[in-house]
Amino acid sequence: MIRFVRGRMLFPGWIWVLMASAVMGQDQKAVPPIVPQTVGPYLQNPSPEAMTLCFAAQKAEKVIVRWAAKGAQSMTTTSAVATTIPGTPWTIWKTRLTGLKPGTAYQYELNYEQDSRNQKEPVHVFKTVNPKAASITMAAYNDLHSNVQTLKLLTKQLTPEDYDFSALLGDCWSDPSMNEVFIVLDQYVRLLNASEKPMIFVRGNHEFRGSFKQQMAYLFDLPNLDNPGAQPNEQKYQFDMQIGPVWFIAMDCGEDGDRDPPYFNPYREMQMNWLKGRLADKAKDQKSWRVLLSHLPLYQNDFNCYSEASRKIWEPALANAGIDLQMSGHSHSFGLIPKGKDITISLPIWSGDGKDRQQTGTNTWQIIPPFPVMTGGGPSAREGTVMLLHATAADLKVRMLNTASIRLDQKE
Repeated sequence: MIRFVRGRMLFPGWIWVLMASAVMGQDQKAVPPIVPQTVGPYLQNPSPEAMTLCFAAQKAEKVIVRWAAKGAQSMTTTSAVATTIPGTPWTIWKTRLTGLKPGTAYQYELNYEQDSRNQKEPVHVFKTVNPKAASITMAAYNDLHSNVQTLKLLTKQLTPEDYDFSALLGDCWSDPSMNEVFIVLDQYVRLLNASEKPMIFVRGNHEFRGSFKQQMAYLFDLPNLDNPGAQPNEQKYQFDMQIGPVWFIAMDCGEDGDRDPPYFNPYREMQMNWLKGRLADKAKDQKSWRVLLSHLPLYQNDFNCYSEASRKIWEPALANAGIDLQMSGHSHSFGLIPKGKDITISLPIWSGDGKDRQQTGTNTWQIIPPFPVMTGGGPSAREGTVMLLHATAADLKVRMLNTASIRLDQKE
């Protein structure tokens, strides 16, 4: 277990990681072959006084949600709002339940018509965010690349009590196409119990690719994602959420490397302006842990494993923002870069093409992380990880679990 405290990182007692067994068999991208007719319901955009219920369907009509505080005798009926996803047979139905009480359990059931028949989903229970919660736990996944089998192995390591909500930290789809997106989303919702525990999405560079990249925004509800029909570099995936003792800040790095700066840098600048405003609003909050979420880390040893473009733009605001931890992915391997580590980045300079291509020099620069950076694993059974963040007012701890049930303890 890795423990973070203000200004430094501790390794008290034992650091433990569940490692994959020596022989896992051949990894498979185990996506079910049948496209579902419906996906969900699944929870989005949690807050102390509201929760969004999403339901994706090809043929459903007249979708309503019946809901009440858990144990109440009477139920409120709310109609879902339908939005057709352009270029697809799918409709996304969203219901924003408002006027809720913080830290309170609610029950709901979803009803709809399909092929002239009434359909009813099982009753589900969720709990609203409690800003005064003594502790919270988040399960974070990254770089699954549509590999549902790896997620199945990872979720076997957890119990329902192990986390309050989940986060998908990017590249959980691989260059998404329409059928793959809904097949995989259906599995994620089921495996992460997203009908009862919110599932937060942070976009990765691979979700900027594929034929369904623009429509992905219709599937989620995030605080600033107000125009899902916009171009991908104009969709506002950045957000922040106060959940118990943690203030989460999510940023979208765009593509990796130095791809198409005229397309992505204005997007990063837009997020920078938003970030400066949110940091100013939270300037007086000295008690909350500050956890930065993004797909690409802002600091790594390898140029290909972090976002230099985002670092250059965001570092002026983040360097003195009191960030306690960044949680990311992209590198496909568990890693921990400590705060203050002096990192030298070397990038070859090439000239010519094909057989005439040759290295003519090297660009070298230094980066020094102003906060620790933790990255999760990759899509295969040998690489896959889940990060379990547990926070109280006094402690911020992260466990890194792999896909096997073998527990290896090692001292510092």
